[in-house]
Amino acid sequence: MKKNISINISGIIFHIEEDGYETLRKYLDSINSYFGSFEDSSEILADIESRIAEIFLSRLNDGKQVVTAEDVSALIGTMGNVNDFKAAEEQEFTTGAPKQESKQKEYSHSSSATSPHKKLFRDEKRKIVGGICAGLTYYFNIDSVWPRLIFALLTLGTYGGFLIVYAILWIAIPASAELEEEAAVKKMYRNPENKVVGGVASGVAAYFGIDSTIIRVVFVGLTFAAFLGVLLYIILWIALPEAKTITEKMEMQGEPVTLSNIESSIKKGINEKEGPEESTLAKIVLFPFRLIAMIINAIARLLGPLFKTLIDVLRVLIGVSISLTGVCMIFALIIGFGTMLGIVHTTEWSLFSEYPVNNFNMPLDAIRNMFPLWTVIAAFLTAFIPALFITMLGNSIIAKRITFNAYVGWTLFVLFFISIAIMGITIPRIVFAFAEDGEHKTERTFVTNGKTPILKVRETGLDGYHVIDLNLIGTDDKEIKLVERFQSQGSSRKIAAENAQMIEYNVEQADSTITFDSNITFKKDAKFRAQRLKMDLYIPYNQPFVIEEELWRLIHYKGNYYDFDRNDKETWKITTEGLQCISCSNNLVLGRSEESSLPVNDELGLSDFNSVDLTGILDVHLERGDNYAVRMDGAESIKKHYRFSVDGETLVVKYENDGHSFWKRNFSDNSKLKITITMPSLRKLEAKGAG
Repeated sequence: MKKNISINISGIIFHIEEDGYETLRKYLDSINSYFGSFEDSSEILADIESRIAEIFLSRLNDGKQVVTAEDVSALIGTMGNVNDFKAAEEQEFTTGAPKQESKQKEYSHSSSATSPHKKLFRDEKRKIVGGICAGLTYYFNIDSVWPRLIFALLTLGTYGGFLIVYAILWIAIPASAELEEEAAVKKMYRNPENKVVGGVASGVAAYFGIDSTIIRVVFVGLTFAAFLGVLLYIILWIALPEAKTITEKMEMQGEPVTLSNIESSIKKGINEKEGPEESTLAKIVLFPFRLIAMIINAIARLLGPLFKTLIDVLRVLIGVSISLTGVCMIFALIIGFGTMLGIVHTTEWSLFSEYPVNNFNMPLDAIRNMFPLWTVIAAFLTAFIPALFITMLGNSIIAKRITFNAYVGWTLFVLFFISIAIMGITIPRIVFAFAEDGEHKTERTFVTNGKTPILKVRETGLDGYHVIDLNLIGTDDKEIKLVERFQSQGSSRKIAAENAQMIEYNVEQADSTITFDSNITFKKDAKFRAQRLKMDLYIPYNQPFVIEEELWRLIHYKGNYYDFDRNDKETWKITTEGLQCISCSNNLVLGRSEESSLPVNDELGLSDFNSVDLTGILDVHLERGDNYAVRMDGAESIKKHYRFSVDGETLVVKYENDGHSFWKRNFSDNSKLKITITMPSLRKLEAKGAG
């Protein structure tokens, strides 16, 4: 068994085999001997040690914790040997061949060689959060700043929605802690040796291989154009690190970090320092910019630790916010899932909210019967899994590491797509069940024996489901007649009519009092198919009758609802002029032709307006003219849903689908109405809808 020796390289303890240690010791001695005579030799040697430590770390893993002689040989092959470039220098001296040119040719040849097929991994060694961007950096052999910048922009552009994509990639892409950094990846840094303000322009120029003057002109031009140059410069100043070490300066130039290149970089820096001084004019021109740079650098040194702390605090706050969002989504989904399964009842919701849950009453039993159990489960998982991902993503941002293993991630990932597939199969069937209309009609009469009828309402619940219309109509008959039209949807008209019979509605008469239920009720095992009820109550002309206050919310008269707030029971009668209040002091008449709601004709006779307020699916044409006119073109079945009125100086065009109907068919091209409005002048136009 080989003896192991512990050594310290760049502050990191490595265990190395004895034979490998001897080779490494001689290698390090040769490096110290050669570079020890250089200016700033301690910095150079520290940078070389840091590179050696990085290479050794890349060759170790959980199953291998000892550096072998083969690892040392690989290190020397990567970094190069002092004797090799000493011989190259002697050859250059005797032959006069430019060393840089030969090195460039060699590098170009090696970079053009066919590289083996890569696999995409998450880079665990260079990660910030999950290693996705670092893995993309390795896969595409680019600077890590680009994937991270693109990810940040996509996250901001989608208001955080791209985090879901990041979480999915986090689950789908396997992790690796053994990805070796590419030897010749050009990275973007701020260049401190050729800087005017912060070194951004010269660093960008070095990355793209162009003159730094061009980049500076671009920044100045953007600044004068829309102040974008300053903003972009500040962002890059914050995002880009400064190339302080020799390794970073070589990465900025896209050169492999080898001993030969380190030597060339040092000599190049010496030659640049010995170059000609700046002219007086250049110093004067650059002085304001350098003064700004000095001020900013001083502020940066003072606020640097505070800024780092603020970044950590901001990261934690963002993680907590994301986690809480996911937890709230999960909680809401569990409540909704329990409600759909009948485990949680709406009366229990008041434990979590002061909102009166009785106002939310909906036909939940019928809605439950509408969905198969596997559809409910699939819908729950389709929403629950992304919410869980959001929660885990927030936790990972807080912990700066992934907080769940790959098996959990893959399991949830597969369940999510299975749920999507189930939804894709079952949802179209449910939608098809609403394709056609159907109706079931009943009639009944009420005899009051000459007494004044009293119309009142009895509360039956389902206040959140407004599906009843009670239309008052005058008649020449002597009896009060009620026509009930139970309507519903179905996959065919026959099935829709059968679905309409799955609801019940009671109208009871006691002497002269006629009591209407406030809403329909669903029979046991009834499935929700947008059931609703339209009632026409025919009352003899000039027959007095009383309407109690609560019934007004159901009453529909000549295309309008009249939501009265009265404590007294008023007495009414229907005349040829309209619905007249005979117990009111002002002799109120509803439904006259001069009332705000007018009958739908080709010419409506509306005038004295200079503004238009439109709601609906309309093609509107506005024309200037000396007179007022409103003309309509379209099917009569569409025209009857539109109400026209003049409110002050505003022409109001409003769509009503049989009043407060819960179910509204989707609009199509055939349901579009063309309206031509002629008016002398237009001051204001408001439109809601489409057209």
